[in-house]
Amino acid sequence: MPKVYLDWNIYSYLAKGENDELYNILNQSNLILIYSIYHLSDVRKSIVKYGGINEYTRNELKTLSHLTNNRCLFREATGLVQSGIINPEEYLDSLEIQDNLINNFNLDAIFDALDAPEYQDIFDKIKQELRRIELPDILLDYNLFEGNKSNSLDDFLKFSADSYIDLTTTDSFKGMRSGFQKTGISHKSFHSNQNPLKVLAKIFEERGYGDMGETMFAFKMEKDEWFDQIVSLYLTLDFCGYRSDSINVNNRKSQTF
Repeated sequence: MPKVYLDWNIYSYLAKGENDELYNILNQSNLILIYSIYHLSDVRKSIVKYGGINEYTRNELKTLSHLTNNRCLFREATGLVQSGIINPEEYLDSLEIQDNLINNFNLDAIFDALDAPEYQDIFDKIKQELRRIELPDILLDYNLFEGNKSNSLDDFLKFSADSYIDLTTTDSFKGMRSGFQKTGISHKSFHSNQNPLKVLAKIFEERGYGDMGETMFAFKMEKDEWFDQIVSLYLTLDFCGYRSDSINVNNRKSQTF
């Protein structure tokens, strides 16, 4: 049976009950609908915006659960893409646990998450050695965010976690994108009937980064690497201005990538 991956906005639209015909077609057809963590990312933005989950969002999750039969597409730690069965609300709860760790992301939190008190003395020695390490200045020089000027590993971990939260819950990505496009790569670099990947590869070559461009923008369907490539290339093209998404977390209608 055909597998279909619908945008979150469609599930949100169907949850309002405004298109019973489409809902019934999806509900009664032989299509296999699948959701992923990216659907829940939009839900999490809404939760952050409104300070908690509301009944409307719960109804959206129930609609998602019903139409997909809890089929979820996910990537294992090995990189293999799999489909499994998990209720979206339960998946969302697990992501909130992950967020709690990220909100206090430092060496202590990492080792506490191992939940092995019998090795505490060993962990303390490891943390002590890690805290003696000073990070190279290049990590600070090439940071895309302002604010982190510390060579401490603890501070860098916390700053990285804060940056991740900003990227997933605020408009920070849009600011980063605007800053990058000041280098001369923007929507004006692309024209119709041109392969955008070849355009970017040529720009990189002209600027003396040919090998990097060839590596970044060569798309090959090999094993399960397509999943990483599609996600990476989508963000890269958006970052460079090719058909960029509107990003406004304050809009009533989701406008996030």
